[in-house]
Amino acid sequence: MASLNTEGFLKAKLVCLLICLAQPCSSDDDSYRAKAEKYVRITGTSAIANSTLLQLESELEQAVNEMYEAFTQDQFMTFEINDDLDLYEAEVKKELKEIFSPERFVELSIPIYMANFSESELDALIEFYESPVGKKVVERLPSILLQSQSLGEKLVMEYLQAIEPHNEKLNKALGLVQ
Repeated sequence: MASLNTEGFLKAKLVCLLICLAQPCSSDDDSYRAKAEKYVRITGTSAIANSTLLQLESELEQAVNEMYEAFTQDQFMTFEINDDLDLYEAEVKKELKEIFSPERFVELSIPIYMANFSESELDALIEFYESPVGKKVVERLPSILLQSQSLGEKLVMEYLQAIEPHNEKLNKALGLVQ
């Protein structure tokens, strides 16, 4: 029977989010909060949340398709399983959209920035991100992050290939292989 393999991925993202949200808010000043919100919005936080939501939805669809394929290979599958999977997918997508909504993500991010930047620092950051260079950073950062992620994945693969002879040597020394 197929299983939903995104559980670990979701848990990791939620743990990271909860750690970030555990930071106390250093001021209740409405002006300070408004500046933090403005910073969060001009730096594209809602776009990041929307991208995460779309990625999770895509992974959910893929997992449901894999489960459907596994069930259709079973000669005893009934038509109700398809209906069950459709209902499951709809319910889980609804939860995803509520939990990872871009607006909610923005609201939950504000205290993080308030805990890490003073009001004057937020003023300076806002000034920068409203400048032509700051706007260019916001525009290009998603692509830069994707390129950096690809580079990181490439380096991990290179590392794994480089240590393979050492793994083989250790396995032989331990008598695990001949």
